[in-house]
Amino acid sequence: MGRSTRQQALLTRQRILDTAERLFEKHGVSKTSLEDIAVEAGVTRGAIYGHFTSKGDLFVAMWERIRPPVDDVYDTGLKDRDDPLGQLRNTLVVMFKLVATKKQDQRVLNIMFHKCELTDEMHELARHSRQITDKDGQRRLALLRGAVKLGQLPKDLNVKRAEVMFRAVMLGTLSSWTLAPDSFSLKREAEAIVDGYVDMLRFSPALRGTGRKR
Repeated sequence: MGRSTRQQALLTRQRILDTAERLFEKHGVSKTSLEDIAVEAGVTRGAIYGHFTSKGDLFVAMWERIRPPVDDVYDTGLKDRDDPLGQLRNTLVVMFKLVATKKQDQRVLNIMFHKCELTDEMHELARHSRQITDKDGQRRLALLRGAVKLGQLPKDLNVKRAEVMFRAVMLGTLSSWTLAPDSFSLKREAEAIVDGYVDMLRFSPALRGTGRKR
């Protein structure tokens, strides 16, 4: 395949993804067919299948277009042996501010949270989401354990529960904001929200030890 042909194929792929984003956000994933996307993008259905195996595969590609900055923040944080708690905090702050300022991130997350059903045709997205959840969860656990080891967090912190709480704060905030972005300024409130989570890690009895009642 020549360079110009490869470039043309890449541009076609991007046009399909851009079109799918618009239609998914406008009509919802279940009510948007690959045929709808092909017509709107000005390509054949065969051209779509030349790049994506299914609607779920297409959505995964949409998701992967906004993932690199988050991966970079995690990777940088894990290399910092001196301030794992600061890096954990920074990861969530950066995530919130990226979404608050990037329209593409907002579209994809709005679709994922509010306009996407995990039907059989979306099994690829469900599988990918589980992989990302596990991968990012392990990264967060590593940062939490590092913070405990350095004395930045209590030695009896239940790190698994603390990681679950991270997800709850992250997903709850993003889901709420993408549904009603005018309800509060995510960019302005990002650090205060994350500092509230960090305070929970430091002081909440519910995040200590096994958490069993005596």
